[in-house]
Order: sequence, then C-alpha cells, then structure tokens
Amino acid sequence: MSAVLLLGVSLTACTTKGALDYGSEPTTSNYTEPYVSGLRAGKPYPSAEDVCQTIEPNKATRELDKAGFFLIGCPKHERGAIADRVAEGASIVAQSRHWTRLQLPDQASL
Repeated sequence: MSAVLLLGVSLTACTTKGALDYGSEPTTSNYTEPYVSGLRAGKPYPSAEDVCQTIEPNKATRELDKAGFFLIGCPKHERGAIADRVAEGASIVAQSRHWTRLQLPDQASL
C-alpha cells in the first residue's frame, strides 16, 4: 500500500504544470478555439471539413516537437474524430484544456 502511495506521489511530483495538466475526459461539450487551450492552430486536418487542426509549434508544445512528426489537435468531446486519427496511425501524446494532442509522421519525411 505504501509503495503505491509513494509511486503516486513521485509521479505527481514529475507532472508538468500548465497546458499539460489535463486528463482525457472532455472538459466541455462545446467547441472552443485551440488558443483557449494554449495551442496555435494551423489548418483543419485532414480536410477543410474536419474539426481536428494541425498544431503549430509554440511554448506549450515544445516538449512534443520531434523531427519527422507533426502535431494535430482534436476537441476532446469529438471522440469519433480522435478515433479516426488513431486508426490512421496517430498517437495521443498529450491533453490540453479542451483539446487532445496527437502526433503523426510527417508525410514529407516518408
């Protein structure tokens, strides 16, 4: 029991404060602009009709920027869109306030 408590305390101590302080459960059932969650949106992804957006690098995403990958974000309450992106090969890498951040291989690097 105390080992579990210590593990929980040590994991909490390593948690990044700020834009990554959120879980995967939706924090709203309404659409909010990415900037409300600390993200800089690029364009809709994968097409103009989609709710997911490419995410431009900024201070909140710096730790997730990796060569050969790009970030997209989807509103957390859009579980179908998130599932579609995961089915296409995206990996969930972080949670922002109202958005889930996913990472995809950069098509230009393939």
